[in-house]
Amino acid sequence: MAIDGTESVDSKYDLLVFYAGAFGYAGKLVKDFSGNLFMSEESSIKIPTEISMAIPMHEGDVVDVLEKSEILPADFPPLLMELSELALARSVARQGVDLLLLDRSLSLEYSHLFADALDFSLRKPSTFFDADDVKMAFNLIPSPSCPPKIGPQLNWCLIRALSKRPSSWSDIVQQIGIQGGERLARESISELESSTGLKILGDGPTLVEKFAGIDERLEKNIDIALDHILFNSNGHPLWKDGKWIQEGEIRLLSFLVLRSLLGLSYEKKIFLIGIIKESSSTDFMTKVCGKLAEAGRLTSLSPSLGTDTVYLSSLSDALGISTPWRTLEFDAHIHGENTPAGVFAKGYFKLVSSYFGRVFQYDRPFYSAPPVDDWIEGDPSWPGDGISAKVISYLEPMAKEAIPEALGYNYPLFLADKKAKTMQAEARRAYLSAVDFELNKMGMFSGSGKYRDMRKYYEQMRRRNAIV
Repeated sequence: MAIDGTESVDSKYDLLVFYAGAFGYAGKLVKDFSGNLFMSEESSIKIPTEISMAIPMHEGDVVDVLEKSEILPADFPPLLMELSELALARSVARQGVDLLLLDRSLSLEYSHLFADALDFSLRKPSTFFDADDVKMAFNLIPSPSCPPKIGPQLNWCLIRALSKRPSSWSDIVQQIGIQGGERLARESISELESSTGLKILGDGPTLVEKFAGIDERLEKNIDIALDHILFNSNGHPLWKDGKWIQEGEIRLLSFLVLRSLLGLSYEKKIFLIGIIKESSSTDFMTKVCGKLAEAGRLTSLSPSLGTDTVYLSSLSDALGISTPWRTLEFDAHIHGENTPAGVFAKGYFKLVSSYFGRVFQYDRPFYSAPPVDDWIEGDPSWPGDGISAKVISYLEPMAKEAIPEALGYNYPLFLADKKAKTMQAEARRAYLSAVDFELNKMGMFSGSGKYRDMRKYYEQMRRRNAIV
């Protein structure tokens, strides 16, 4: 399934209407007689394919939702769109698909949402989540297996082991299943004890008592929050317990939904890929090529050509590399500290050699530990997670449709984008008409006529003493 979103904000009298939606295109990849993959017609599998919402707010209330003065009302719909896309992806993943495509960078989304959500959680309590669970969630990242080093992935595996109430260190070591497990477990527990102020054993609340089943609690509260904001039929979706749900809360919810989606991709073995038309990144030129040169895999540093996409496009043309191609994958952690190491693999690909074809960036979760594959800092003796080679084999059949705007891109994402734009246009007409209809029922002038009509209306109202 491919998922894309759309958003807008409209001003109608003293109301602002925020619209956001996420729409999906579901289909199948099948093999022909030669064993080559091609796209079939839309699948009939029973999975959700859209989330759409229009939220009206009085202009005076928007200030209470947008926490910071520099944030504009037009900045709010993208937050709702992001939440809608991630929520739809999570819902689809729960029901089961093999391949899930998002028109977003997974690693950058995680990095930005982590920073914003952490900032919000340090300033204000969450409306939907326990403060201690939120604090711990930043230190626990779902992992396909226990990594042999201290970090949030090891913390996650350790908390899950502790939730099973082990009777000894050997039980913990056996459950996390890595060499040197006892030493790593002790170090990780020491780190968690320091950050939470709780002991693994002792009087009063302990790590085991406090955080046993934390994932289950987070999942339950995510469902409650999404039902309230995205599917609320009673009352305003951004009003809860006598106050407005602020934009920081939405970022926190999006972060936890992305974290949940990451865990589902491991649990259900879903190939999750984020694809973007990146134009400003220089990670590959400045960092990857430098690492390769240090390791002797490049004879000299590559020249700087502005951005990674320009460099790779120019290099592939100069060397006559035939499409489709992809770069080696590297750990997205090199882009920023908020993107944890060993979670997301990142790379570039190009699918067609025509004038319309361009270089795209993609990222995906690492599906086993240690996360090496053709990772630039990995252990060359490790065989990889078996996923890197599938990137092109899955994406290439989706770029064969002869539509100029879609050439070189992902056709299901192209269709999801067009579906999103079409539905947004139809929804916009509907919710703006609904506003006019409600105001007319109350006897209020629609404001769409000429000046003389407006003057006549207000003169009549004044004579009736309806207004002063």
